[in-house]
Amino acid sequence: MVIANARHHGYCRYGGYSPVFWVNFAAMANNITRHDFFEWMASNRLKSWFIAPAMILALGFFVLEHINGRNEFADFRVYYDAATALQNGDQVYHKAFGVSSGFYKYSPVATLPFWLLTPLSYPIAAGIYYFVVAAVLVMFFLLVVYVHADKLPSEGTHRGVLLTLVIGLVYGADHIERELHLGNVNVILMTMSLFVFAYWQKQRPAISGIVLGAIILFKPHFVILLPYAVLKRHWKSLWYMVATWAVAFLILIPWVGWSHNLTLYTEWFEAMGAHNVQLENSPNTVYGLVNAYVFGGTLGAFGVLILLALVGMLFYALVHRLSVVTHSREVDSVEFALLLALIPTLSHTDTEHFMFTFPCVLYVVYMLLHHQVHRFRVLIIVLMALAFVPYCLNSPDLVGKKVRYLFDEAGGLGLANLLIIACTVLVKWQQPLSMRATPLPEAHRV
Repeated sequence: MVIANARHHGYCRYGGYSPVFWVNFAAMANNITRHDFFEWMASNRLKSWFIAPAMILALGFFVLEHINGRNEFADFRVYYDAATALQNGDQVYHKAFGVSSGFYKYSPVATLPFWLLTPLSYPIAAGIYYFVVAAVLVMFFLLVVYVHADKLPSEGTHRGVLLTLVIGLVYGADHIERELHLGNVNVILMTMSLFVFAYWQKQRPAISGIVLGAIILFKPHFVILLPYAVLKRHWKSLWYMVATWAVAFLILIPWVGWSHNLTLYTEWFEAMGAHNVQLENSPNTVYGLVNAYVFGGTLGAFGVLILLALVGMLFYALVHRLSVVTHSREVDSVEFALLLALIPTLSHTDTEHFMFTFPCVLYVVYMLLHHQVHRFRVLIIVLMALAFVPYCLNSPDLVGKKVRYLFDEAGGLGLANLLIIACTVLVKWQQPLSMRATPLPEAHRV
């Protein structure tokens, strides 16, 4: 097996992981399964060097939240109360749960996972959910490196992987803190999206389509992945996604009845509409930035469509160029990461969704650490450092309320996201050939 070969041939006592390990690692990533992923973690020291310290930090943060009386987990309160309300036949939408802004905005069926926790008292349920999110967050960072494996240089070392993960945690500390403090579902959905990518690679349309359908039922922002699926011709996956939506629509009928089910879905669409604004006035989107700093607030809906089309054409140009150079139409982990990063740039959403850019951050950091960026290296480092300020330091405790206003309401966070996206493209553009998995030598094939 590939994993056995990696174990037997891979680790050098004094020099980190050998090129043979990374060849096996790259090939293994192209056939990622849950079993392979956990076997990979068990075959190296990431379990003790990264997972254990990260979970200890999560435990420490949980204790501090409790001591300071800040462990209300406002977003989880919304999920928990909405699930309880649906079970009891009470109002689910257009009602604030917990805090004044705590409106439930996901599909009715998205309450089902939280039904498992509703028999428990809220403090116990919130504590369990906190550690679920913490564990998924740690796994997400490892999984990002794993799915990027066929893009990583063969001279990569164990120390380089570990340093990449640590820098990634620091870079995204503000968003991680919010995810844990609020008890949100973002990192769970991002992790699920990585499995969609993995099963696209494996040509497993049923699993990828079902998972993608479930993600979109939580956050329709992930529809940005659909054009990419069309471009890569994953038609069966899209059919399974549609079938998942059909089942999801029907599944609650035995509990709530046909009429109330229709009412719930109507209210869901109304709730999503109430949360939106005119895109040209959304400060951290590309439309809001161009509107505010180029057109002086005069950009209209037609300008939004032009900008959306321009971004789409630029992304298509990148995908087309790389497919020509690499002679492959397969899905690519960096292209997938860029799509996730574009979600908060192209749609009006909460600031915590800028954590969707984490896979791009980890990719750029890894390539910089291993000297795989030969052109624009200084420029990329400077841009990433500039992006770090609004991206990570977006806290009134650190920068004050006035500066945080610039980050949240004047487009600072959106500009940082664009800089990270630009750096990802610059790195990817100059690495098309090295970003293919090196074929295994005959002696090491499965």
